[in-house]
This record gives sequence, C-alpha cells and structure tokens, in this order.
Amino acid sequence: MKRKLLNFFILSLAIFVLNGCITIKTKEQKEAEEQVENIDKDVNNQIKEAENQAEEMKEDINKKVEEELEENNIDIEESEEKRDDGQEETETETETYKEYRIGEEAELGNLLLKVNSAGKFNDYDSFWSPDSGRKYYFVDVTIQNKGSNNISYSKNNFIFQDKESYPYEEAFLGSNGSLIDTSGSLSEGEVVSGNIVYDVPENYNEFIFIYYQSIINLNKFLVFNIK
Repeated sequence: MKRKLLNFFILSLAIFVLNGCITIKTKEQKEAEEQVENIDKDVNNQIKEAENQAEEMKEDINKKVEEELEENNIDIEESEEKRDDGQEETETETETYKEYRIGEEAELGNLLLKVNSAGKFNDYDSFWSPDSGRKYYFVDVTIQNKGSNNISYSKNNFIFQDKESYPYEEAFLGSNGSLIDTSGSLSEGEVVSGNIVYDVPENYNEFIFIYYQSIINLNKFLVFNIK
C-alpha cells in the first residue's frame, strides 16, 4: 500500500512539474507573440507615416510645379506683349538653311557652287569597276570664285551622304578626264567644272551633297538635295 502511495505521489509530482513547464512555455510563446504583434504594429505605423510623408512631398512638388508653370506663363505673356509693342527680342532666333536642288546656283561668301547633274557613273575602265552590290555615283559641279581674293578648297570640304546621314568616300578611278580635282585654289573670277564620283550601294538613289566653307566653322555650308 505504501509503495502504491509513493508511486502515485511521484506520478503526481511529475505531472505537476510537466504542467509547470508547459505553463512556462505557453507564457513565453504568448510573450513572443505579443512582441511580434507589437513589431507588426510599429512597422505598419512606420509604413503609414512614410506614405503620408510621401503624399505630402508629392503635393508640395505638384504645388511648386504649378507655381513655376504659372510664372512661366506670365513670362511668355510679357514677352509676347513686348513683341507686340515692337521691342526687340533677347533670344537669338534659330538659323535655318536652304536646301538647293540640281541646277540651282548657291553662293557662300564669294564662292558660287552649282550641281549641274547627278546619277550613275559608267565612264570608267573595267580595272576600276565597283564591287558587287555597289555602283559609282557622280555629281557634276561648277565652282566659281566671284571675289577678288583666291579661294582654296579641298576634298574635306565636300561631304556626300545618304538620307540617314551616312557618308560615302570618293571613288578612286585613276586618271579620268571628266573628274574635277577636289583640292585646289581659284583665283579671281576663275571657274572649274567636272565630276566628283562616290562609291555607294547599288540600290541608293537619293543623297545629300554638302559643301563646308571651313571645317573649323561648320555653320557656313551649302546643302544640295540630290535625287
């Protein structure tokens, strides 16, 4: 009987201890869960606060943009009123250039340049024939010095390009009497004429021919639309 009571006491004590441990573990879990909930609340509060701050910044930026637009509109109206009153504009107008066509004379200072004709060039020896898929294209030009001082020019003053602004090199055809020397000098009243020949793709037929007065000053040039 005493043994049974002792066993019962030991069993009860074990259950009590286990229950205590379980109870302690449950409290730790609850505390951990509460901490997680508190952290979630803090994070959510921080997110909301950040969203509010972002919204306020967005409103401030929009307000500033609207104010600047209103100020610009006022400036535009004032400048238009000044132009209506005949006052001079302070901004420099964008310079435009004229595109010349075949047969038109173009002047740049004392230099006169004219494209007489253009097209596929066939007057070459078989030794100088173009590669497969390519052709020679000539531009027949006339250059005249209308001033009293000599005018020098070189092949670098001439640019031949397609509509996509891709430039093409001058073709090397040996000694051909129809070709103009693209490097030279013109005295007062002197005129030279002849062909400049370029190596281009076979299926290309529209080009831009450009003469720059100076490589240093690229704002002075003549443009011919070649079709």
